[in-house]
Amino acid sequence: MYSKGEYEFLGYLVQRSDNILLIFVPDDIPDVESTQEDDAGVYIRADMSRIQFDNETDLERLEPGIMVFGVGQISIPKDALPEVFLKIFHVLGRKREGLAIPSFLIEIILEDVNVSSHLRNLPAGMHASEEQIRKALKKGIILPDGYTYVSDHGRKYEKAKNKDQ
Repeated sequence: MYSKGEYEFLGYLVQRSDNILLIFVPDDIPDVESTQEDDAGVYIRADMSRIQFDNETDLERLEPGIMVFGVGQISIPKDALPEVFLKIFHVLGRKREGLAIPSFLIEIILEDVNVSSHLRNLPAGMHASEEQIRKALKKGIILPDGYTYVSDHGRKYEKAKNKDQ
């Protein structure tokens, strides 16, 4: 990943999943709302998990096509969308109709997945850390040799949507 520092953008929400947003940032936004917009621009993946909203109506207004403004730390993975960890985020009143996910993104689905606690089989020669052994014991689990305890946690990832769905 290449870190690119602070990034400020004005764009349109394409898709939302919990704290993850897919946003289209056009090269140019016309001054007049009725002006036809072209599709030159970039798609970014924005993470809202670090933001505390003062205005809850911003969350209620988050729907596809709505204009958004954000500032945050941007990084550019080699083979993925540019990613922004947002510090500032505002939902604006303007809306763009008919904004769709382009085919070159293979209809990216942004998902937050909850992973339940479980035992994980470790590679040969590896063993659980003392911390994981303690966590398992607190849950009443005695770890067998070659296993570790994985606590509940969330995971965010992009996955390609099956064309048949």
